[in-house]
Amino acid sequence: MSKLALATRLGAAAAAALLLAGCTAAGGGAASSASPSADPTVSIVAQPDPNHPDPCELLTAADFEEWGGTPEMTDGRFIGSLSGDGRSICRWQPASDELSVPRIQVLLNWEYADIAEQRELSEGIGAKTEDIEIEGASSAYAAYGGRTIAMEVGDYFVQVSYTRPTSKAADVKRACAHFATLVASRLA
Repeated sequence: MSKLALATRLGAAAAAALLLAGCTAAGGGAASSASPSADPTVSIVAQPDPNHPDPCELLTAADFEEWGGTPEMTDGRFIGSLSGDGRSICRWQPASDELSVPRIQVLLNWEYADIAEQRELSEGIGAKTEDIEIEGASSAYAAYGGRTIAMEVGDYFVQVSYTRPTSKAADVKRACAHFATLVASRLA
């Protein structure tokens, strides 16, 4: 891999890490821009790639109700500004305008699906990772204190992120693992 390609992928991983940790930076790829001088290889899509699963169909309102302690959530919203060639992202958030958390996000990546490479990139930007078992995933790790579960399911690199700042870290990790297990079972 060339130094430029590695630097580009490292930058993409850093942006994805910030996004999945609950920040507002672009993630999972090069940042998008409305500027005409933006990188022409970056595409912003309005809907999921029809040749791959729709990440918004991998979790349902019933999943959140069954978990308990989760407020009524919106339907999954496809995030076209962060999705693009090789990846699709969906986010769920509270239906109430008065609440901004919890947020749940699912990223499917089929362009860069090598979990070992993704983990190396995450650790390269300072993310502490730990192995975790997720039923339906051939390999998985937790990052950011368990707020993000990254896993390999079939031909996909999948990240499930659960953000709920007022909850105990162990509860957030348990919730994220629960939702990751549901996603893995539906992709398998």
